[in-house]
Amino acid sequence: MLSFLIPFEAIAIPLATTFRAMEMQNTYIGLVLPGIGSGLAIFLLRQFFMNIPPSLAEAARVDGLSWWGVFRHIYLPLSRPSLVGAGLVVFVFQWQSFLWPLLIAPDPAMKVAPVAIADFAGELGVDYGQMFAGAILAAGVPLLVLLVFQRQFTASLASSGTKE
Repeated sequence: MLSFLIPFEAIAIPLATTFRAMEMQNTYIGLVLPGIGSGLAIFLLRQFFMNIPPSLAEAARVDGLSWWGVFRHIYLPLSRPSLVGAGLVVFVFQWQSFLWPLLIAPDPAMKVAPVAIADFAGELGVDYGQMFAGAILAAGVPLLVLLVFQRQFTASLASSGTKE
């Protein structure tokens, strides 16, 4: 919860310096890695796992499952909708990020959509037609991903857990 209080812009420069020292500049891992540790996704998944009754794990252990088996056969199938929901949140946040790709991937071959759209505003003018077309294409990708995972995403919103 404490990570919500610190804006990403406050840690972006030291984080970029660290990533450059680890030679992760202009790599896909460098672009994606900070988004994986999203505090919001961790909070959503924690809240979901806190609502799973411990009696399910206890019953599975009594039936002879190992802890890995309990995770694989009980927790993982139950958490699929919440994993998809958290994954969609992380994907949309990373897809629309501007500052981090600008800092960590200055190579023109690694340019992401928000940075490319911003490049349409030059010194001598703004090409609004290309900017709007790029914005529509950039907004279409998360829309398509949401349409593909719509059933799981709505299940993550609709599942309220079970009562013991």
